[in-house]
Amino acid sequence: MVRVHEVFFGPPPHDAGRALTDLASYLEGTATVPKGMTLILAMRNLSTGDQQRYAQVVYGYGHASRLPHWRGAQFFGKQNQNVGDDYEVQLIALPLAQVRTWDEAPDSTSGTMKDGLLEKGPILDTIRVHRIDGKAPACSEH
Repeated sequence: MVRVHEVFFGPPPHDAGRALTDLASYLEGTATVPKGMTLILAMRNLSTGDQQRYAQVVYGYGHASRLPHWRGAQFFGKQNQNVGDDYEVQLIALPLAQVRTWDEAPDSTSGTMKDGLLEKGPILDTIRVHRIDGKAPACSEH
């Protein structure tokens, strides 16, 4: 299960390098995660035709005990610049060691994963988000 829980302007506490104008949305849910795997939220903008998916680790991704009831964030543009856009957010299980290496790399804040890492694990769930004016995107679960 994936659901949008809360939306706010500004960086979550673990990502102080992000601009204060980035629109972040918390997502949370439940998952059964195989041993040695962790969870990633991968987002892409369906309205622009950009096939690039932007990844964010879920909070506590390195602690298996936190993954069955996970929480994470994704980012949907700056303030109201992307109003009207539709997004797809996927919950993906990936090998923990590879995710940790990516997350600790200096360029991980861009959200892009290289070398096909996002294709190395199953998509556990997908939601679509429609960006509206103001703080809260509308969401439909899939």
